[in-house]
Amino acid sequence: MFFNCYSLQSVNISSMESVTTTSYMFFSCHKLQNIDISSMVSVITVSSMFSNCYSLQNIDISSMVSVTNASSMFSNCRNLQSVNISSMVSVIDTSSMFSNCYNLLNIDISSMVSVTNASSMFNSCYNLSSLITTNFALNSSSIIATTMFDYCEQLTSINLSNAKVSKLGLKGTSGKLNKVATLIFHASSTFSDATAPQLDLQYTALTAAQLDTIFTSLPTVTSKTVNITGSTGAATCTRTIATGKGWTVTG
Repeated sequence: MFFNCYSLQSVNISSMESVTTTSYMFFSCHKLQNIDISSMVSVITVSSMFSNCYSLQNIDISSMVSVTNASSMFSNCRNLQSVNISSMVSVIDTSSMFSNCYNLLNIDISSMVSVTNASSMFNSCYNLSSLITTNFALNSSSIIATTMFDYCEQLTSINLSNAKVSKLGLKGTSGKLNKVATLIFHASSTFSDATAPQLDLQYTALTAAQLDTIFTSLPTVTSKTVNITGSTGAATCTRTIATGKGWTVTG
């Protein structure tokens, strides 16, 4: 609808109570800073709705109670600092939802109880430091979180205690380790994804003791891989804790 309206700064959409799909609606509206979308109570699909809205800083989407697909909704919103997503209890797909939101500092995703695909959800959120995940994926039998936290350099704690993950990634880069110190996932996580590594911990600040704690929480599997290349404690951690459960430890 407003695709590539590079100079759009404001628009009144107060009458859109019946709209169900807003995919790419404001894609690459580079100068859009704020917008009231409280009328959008029926929308179901919002994929890439605000992708590349470089100037968007704050937004309240609490009216969107029926959304199931929010993939790439805010991808590349470089200046997004806060967003209210407290009503997104039905969302299933959040893949790349906040990828490359460099200035996002904190967010509460505890309302997202039904998510099954969170791949790259926060990929390259360099400054994300606080994440509330209380009931995240609580109602899902399995969730894929491939590269979900890759390059989240400031995030020190990831608590997915209600998420039964089939794959999980939080790698950093050489010379700029992800600062994660605590990683928790549901005890019934299967790590059943066919593509290795099923758990990617490359280039993190995890110490040997912290890696051992994660290894201890791993389920017993057949031919699954955890990659700890470049992580702080890779050389001195107790790999046999993981290998004894059927895991291959690389790195």
